[in-house]
Amino acid sequence: MARKTYKKKTKNGTEYYFFRLFYKDNRPKDIYANSVTEMEEKIGKAKKEMDGDLSTDTQPFGEFVKYWLYQVHLVDKKPSTKESYDNKFRKYIEHSSVSKVQLKKLNPKKIQDWYNDLFKSGVSTSVINGINKIVRPAIRFAAETARIPNDFSKIIKIPEDRTIIKTPTPTVRPLTIAEQTAFEIAIKDDDYEMLYLTAMYTGLRPGELSALIWEDIDFKGKTIRVNKAYKVSKDIDLNKYIGVTGPPKTKNANRLVPIPDGILTKLKQYQINQREKFLKFGVAVEGDFLVFSNSIGTYLDRQNMNKRIKKIYESCGIKNKRFYDLRHTYATRLFELGEAPKTVQMLMGHADISETLNTYTTVLEKQKVLSSKKLDKFYKGQIKGQNKIDKNKKPSERA
Repeated sequence: MARKTYKKKTKNGTEYYFFRLFYKDNRPKDIYANSVTEMEEKIGKAKKEMDGDLSTDTQPFGEFVKYWLYQVHLVDKKPSTKESYDNKFRKYIEHSSVSKVQLKKLNPKKIQDWYNDLFKSGVSTSVINGINKIVRPAIRFAAETARIPNDFSKIIKIPEDRTIIKTPTPTVRPLTIAEQTAFEIAIKDDDYEMLYLTAMYTGLRPGELSALIWEDIDFKGKTIRVNKAYKVSKDIDLNKYIGVTGPPKTKNANRLVPIPDGILTKLKQYQINQREKFLKFGVAVEGDFLVFSNSIGTYLDRQNMNKRIKKIYESCGIKNKRFYDLRHTYATRLFELGEAPKTVQMLMGHADISETLNTYTTVLEKQKVLSSKKLDKFYKGQIKGQNKIDKNKKPSERA
């Protein structure tokens, strides 16, 4: 039987036999060889690899994902990111049925069936999306390292219930003007009064407030420079929770935020009081000292902050509010005062304008109604003015 004729190609000045083989997913593989015999050997090997015949990898998928996650993917990630991925792996992947499947037997159907079973058991689409953010790149890495024949992760579909439209629980719960007034009265002379006021009149995130030091505040320029945030998260290597000061949430979170004059005056007095307080213990309050600290000058405990403010809310009849809602109150007041969404985005440190618009949809809808009423009032005023002018004209001059 005559051998197949292969094309020849010059590569780097040398002539080779050339053949383009297509995988099942239509990915091309270019094969070069010095002879027809070598070419046919390479083609045969590639076809076996394509069909999975060469895959004798018996390592369970769960073990492989664990290796990829902890030894490759998370090595340079922040503690908070490591904690999030670690939780998802341990809760949903490590002891799942698919984790026991050997790599050589792994295929799209097994992953798809697993996702479908999770969804049927009540796991939400968003959670499965989170799981897929681990599984998909792990499959891609397995293909790139020749542990499986090809990367089939792109054809996996996340199950989504399109028959039921769920009304999401609102995450933005700003204080009304009446609630804000009551709250400001309730925090008068509280140890954390200045913390609450700064949050409500600058919109800084809790982590940004916790990381704030005095040199971040420009009293002459009347601004706060936001360039870091404090967060407590689990260090999966040390197996304990640690506090870390690092870059803020997004690139746009690095920003200058103006301080209202009233708050600026209070901050100046607060700094004087803080210096006097810590001087009694022989501690000097310098530029790198925390603006908002506990009694020994270290970082505030987030849980304690939330517990304290919850009691204050309860004392003045405010329900279903959190510390974070002081930030939302700031943005809401800005919109109510007619501030442009782009300006609010910059002041809030959102990644893009869509985040601002999506976060404050309800607030903006209310503003649209108010704008419509203002236009209606203006229109009626115009008509009234025109009628008044018309009455003063002679009949022959009227249109």
